[in-house]
Amino acid sequence: MSAALRPPESAGLGRGVLFALLAHAALVVALSAGVSWRSRTTPAFEAELWASVPQVAAPPEETPPPPTARKPEPEPPKAEAPQQRDADIVVARDKARKEREEAERRKQAELDAKAEKERKDKLEKDKKDKAERAA
Repeated sequence: MSAALRPPESAGLGRGVLFALLAHAALVVALSAGVSWRSRTTPAFEAELWASVPQVAAPPEETPPPPTARKPEPEPPKAEAPQQRDADIVVARDKARKEREEAERRKQAELDAKAEKERKDKLEKDKKDKAERAA
């Protein structure tokens, strides 16, 4: 009775196991071929040290030529005093700042005049529209 309740055995189970074993064996062979089995590495360079190296004699010492009389170098032109340069920089900055402020004032005045003109034009248009409606 228990055999009747069991599901039927699947066909091809043996083939699947065989295929898995073959695939794993191929994987082990491929990894083995890729791994370097050498444990000793070759050095990047080699050097031999010798105890008796021939010594080269130092060249004979040459005496320097006698000093010649030098012409005095001309003095460089005297630059402005640092305080004067600082003052010039401050004056230039102040002048540039004043020019920027003046340009901003002019621009603001132009914008104000334009806004005032637009406001007057709008008032005149509104008056004209009211007059036309009343007529």
